[in-house]
Amino acid sequence: MGACLAWERAASEEFFNKYDVLAVEEEMEVAVSPNVILQARADAVLQERLTGDIYVLNWKTASSINDWNRKWFFDVQAWTECLAAEAKLGLPIAGCLFYGIHKGPIWQGQITSRLIYGYKDQSSMGSITYTPEYKSGLKRFEVWNESFPFGEGIPAWIEWLPKDFLKGHFCVSAPQIRNDFIVEKWIRQLARVEGDIDSILQGSIEDHGDFFIQNFGDQCRNCPFIDLCLERATPESLIEANFLKPRVDHHDAPIAQEE
Repeated sequence: MGACLAWERAASEEFFNKYDVLAVEEEMEVAVSPNVILQARADAVLQERLTGDIYVLNWKTASSINDWNRKWFFDVQAWTECLAAEAKLGLPIAGCLFYGIHKGPIWQGQITSRLIYGYKDQSSMGSITYTPEYKSGLKRFEVWNESFPFGEGIPAWIEWLPKDFLKGHFCVSAPQIRNDFIVEKWIRQLARVEGDIDSILQGSIEDHGDFFIQNFGDQCRNCPFIDLCLERATPESLIEANFLKPRVDHHDAPIAQEE
């Protein structure tokens, strides 16, 4: 909620002055081989007003937005969304844009976003001074549970913070122009791997594990699926316990082709 309100107040006007929105979270798909369908749901498809170029937009949260452009130089999967968007909209897609939302680093297991956490100093006379920045001796508070002199909770906090401070929580990458040569190679590799997996899954359940390498390490401690790897649970038992939910396909059912 804090990020949405902050973006609306500090960044939305500039965004909509620059782009027209052609689609939002539309289900898209394109056949990349006779037996593999690439499905995507782009956050948005935008057309730059000045140039007319069309881009797929990806929203990302980040603990740091430093060197934001460099993070996406070779995001091939994002480029493939351009193919799905072209198939859906019938328009040429130039590439991708990546919009960053700074949520702050994780400190001692806690989020530090100044959009939902702040600091305050209460004097002996009862007056309270608020600030989004940490200083020694200040008390951290949850914005959504705070009653301010200027209003209640997150909406009041976002309205009170300076616009420039809010705007600093967002950034957009330079256009990442798609590289069709790399995309074509990646898709051919993907189709081959998916074909191999389909072939493997035709065999017995006992043999499936021989083809998929498990990588154990320190990261396993916090993995919600560790019980599956250690065979202390089955997918069916986790579904029955409401720990897992079967994936719902939001794409339209394929239309049968008459021969």
